[in-house]
Amino acid sequence: MMLSLVKIYSIILLWGTSSGSSIRTGPGSPRLRPTEEDPSLRDYGNTEIWPLPASAIGNGCGATLDPATFQIVIVEPASDPFLEEIAKRFLPQILYSPNGVKGSNTVLNNVSITVTDPSIRQIQLDVDESYNLTFSKDCSFALITASSIFGARHALETFSQLVNSDRLTQIYSLQALDVIDGPRFPFRGPLLDCARHWLAPNVLLNFLDALSYHKQNSLIWGIGIDQSFVVESKAFPNISAIASFGPPGTHVYSREMVQFLVSEATYRGIRMIPYIELVGHDPLNMPELLFCNGVKGGGLFHPLHPEVWTFFDAFWADLREIFPEDYVQLGGDEVDLSCWNNDPEITQWNTAHGRAAGDLNGIYALYLTSMIASMKKVGFLPIWYAETYGPLSDPAFNFDFVGSKIIFDGWDESTPGSLSSALTSGAKAIVTSYCFLVPMQVCPGFPQCNGDQPNWW
Repeated sequence: MMLSLVKIYSIILLWGTSSGSSIRTGPGSPRLRPTEEDPSLRDYGNTEIWPLPASAIGNGCGATLDPATFQIVIVEPASDPFLEEIAKRFLPQILYSPNGVKGSNTVLNNVSITVTDPSIRQIQLDVDESYNLTFSKDCSFALITASSIFGARHALETFSQLVNSDRLTQIYSLQALDVIDGPRFPFRGPLLDCARHWLAPNVLLNFLDALSYHKQNSLIWGIGIDQSFVVESKAFPNISAIASFGPPGTHVYSREMVQFLVSEATYRGIRMIPYIELVGHDPLNMPELLFCNGVKGGGLFHPLHPEVWTFFDAFWADLREIFPEDYVQLGGDEVDLSCWNNDPEITQWNTAHGRAAGDLNGIYALYLTSMIASMKKVGFLPIWYAETYGPLSDPAFNFDFVGSKIIFDGWDESTPGSLSSALTSGAKAIVTSYCFLVPMQVCPGFPQCNGDQPNWW
């Protein structure tokens, strides 16, 4: 993997079947959309809704907003602080012009919100983000209905995109489109690597804003790789104090700052998934747990040493306090297993399990399954690059790809068959379009990133 200052991927989630189909059923099913070549796009008219909704039909009426009287009204659930805060944040986004005024058309007085299941407060996989936005026949009011608060949030995003303030007259005009929409894919968003290039919290907030405008719902946040570990650890202070980005103790996100960013992301309908590259690019400052061919102090975590898993049990419990997210991206690419080639304990393990001395597939699978067990103790699950599918598919382990609920991340052709094989096994996978952003270098393929189709692989 080449070094980068900022590493950004556009990510979607496919649900694996034996045929490789991405069709889902039940709540939150993907809404089929016309392609750019589809003539039915003409039915949408000239709209600024982004992304293109599953359905948008002109109401036929014209309306204006009066900034002095317009309201967002929450019908259900009543007196809900979380939804009230979201509505409060959207008012200045809808009434964005400081000099905006009402026009002569019918005044739309309010948009009301009804959420049928307000109990979900954290965006995760399988949360229903669909919504309906409808206007009354005379355009005097609008109604948002959604299963979850996050669906209602997306509807407010769409409503704000339908409002325009004329540059000359400053009149707030409204395009009245009845919209039925929901995500085509339940996992949408980039990876931002702040372990290779630390970014100030206000930059991250601006980035979260940009994601929310596009109804993205996920940010894989790189906080640990060879170069640094940038989140404060309460259980193991030396991890971030010594392995911080820049001089020791600098450029570290405090636990309070992480909790603030996670909260702000949630209000924007975004989950923050920590990315800590392990095995291949170890960021953790724990030399007493690292071995290379039997020598302590460097190399890889030794999967046969109980103290390694005692450490990880405490590490994951500590991280869980500040990340309510279900998943952690653990990398798994570019793993150099040469430090296990001549390790006497691993050689003995191979002999006991009927394996050749140089066969490291089994011991790597043991490492992966032991890590899953450690993470599950506090409710975490791993996302791993598709390279890890090979070791996990070792027949001796009889790994349950469906029941484990792990997710594979496939991003290029360097591991042919891994992603498709993982999907065939019934596992879930993220399909990733990637580009490294490196100063003074042209980014091959970057202009095409937005046009990548999810089934390019």
